Amino acid sequence: MKRALTLVLSLLVCVIFIAKIPAADLDEEKLLKDTSRGDRFKLVKREAYKELGLDLNTLGAEIVKRFSFPGDVDDDSIYGIDLSHHNEDGCKCKVDWSKVEAQRVSFAYLKATQGSTGQDARFGANWSALEGTSIRRGAYHFLSPFSTVDDQVKNFLKTMGALRPMDLPPVMDIEWTDAADPDNDGWAAKSSDDVAAFALQWLQAIETATGRTPVIYTSRAWWKDRIGDDKLAKFSRYAIWIAQYVPDSKGQILPKNLPAQWTWKIWQFTESGGITGALNTSVDVSVFKGTLDQFHQAMGISLPVSTPMPSPGPMPAPNPAPGPTPADSGSSPDPTKGANVTPSAAPPPSGDPKASASAAPSPPPASPAASAQPAAQPATDSSATPPKPQGNSNPPNSNRSIDTNGGNPAIRME
Repeated sequence: MKRALTLVLSLLVCVIFIAKIPAADLDEEKLLKDTSRGDRFKLVKREAYKELGLDLNTLGAEIVKRFSFPGDVDDDSIYGIDLSHHNEDGCKCKVDWSKVEAQRVSFAYLKATQGSTGQDARFGANWSALEGTSIRRGAYHFLSPFSTVDDQVKNFLKTMGALRPMDLPPVMDIEWTDAADPDNDGWAAKSSDDVAAFALQWLQAIETATGRTPVIYTSRAWWKDRIGDDKLAKFSRYAIWIAQYVPDSKGQILPKNLPAQWTWKIWQFTESGGITGALNTSVDVSVFKGTLDQFHQAMGISLPVSTPMPSPGPMPAPNPAPGPTPADSGSSPDPTKGANVTPSAAPPPSGDPKASASAAPSPPPASPAASAQPAAQPATDSSATPPKPQGNSNPPNSNRSIDTNGGNPAIRME
């Protein structure tokens, strides 16, 4: 009898305790193994409300201001989403990435792995589907304190594969391992120095393997408790993707209560985003405050440069216009140019004897002997070298035949 009474009382206590726990948090085994971001958001919201000094009693009754693509997208910001198999499992549907692309979604992070063995069932299909869109794709790994860094690095790299220059850098998701109970967080068993060293080891290994600088996804509430704001300087080379949720989930109210050393690149502001016609379930929405070019620069994205068409070969040079003749320029042809025809003088204008006289070239002055007697006749001996005629204006080496003695055989100038 006493044993039965004890059992009844124990059951009554369990019923009372369970009644106080939100229904979404009952499946602790599932939360420990593979928790959706939606489940984790509940914990993040609780911690954020504590940080902001808001009434926790209003958390469940909060009227969610749903963010909708593309209507709530600002022109001065870049918006993206992150997904895991939980999103598609919840709606029993598949993502239509062509419709997502049409709704002004600029980037998408997909869960690839968790720990040393966990691999998201929908990562491969969605990763390949994103390749044919303008959406910038990225992969994230949920870091676990329960397996070695080396094994987790191998799991992530094998699952993700090679990155393209236009892909987003890898992300390390580091937060509570138990979304139901912050006190049951697996990281609590490590010192803050050990947690920081563990995280840095993963980041450095991924950067070495991929050549890309990873991004840290976390919440300030978790970081403050497990690593500490004083250690942020050790992570200064890594961009921060911060998760912080406030009643306004439109992404207009910037994260609050952040110390000066907290500088974030991406802000995840809601888990209640909607993409009309693309996915019949809520999605996580993040924002980058800046232009698309600034986003690419901040995330280390290199867009492919279009290869220019080869330029046509040089066009053949046009035939040069004939230059001035020696008569026009008043100079004799240059014998070194190999000219073989004596240029003729330009004809004088008709009807102008003065112009005709001035246009004709002046003959070279004759020697007194040449003026007093006619030119010598050639010798009868054919082997004798004939004398060169005087006053000839033809250039040397000319092949032109010149008759110099009135009907006698021509003398060819050699």
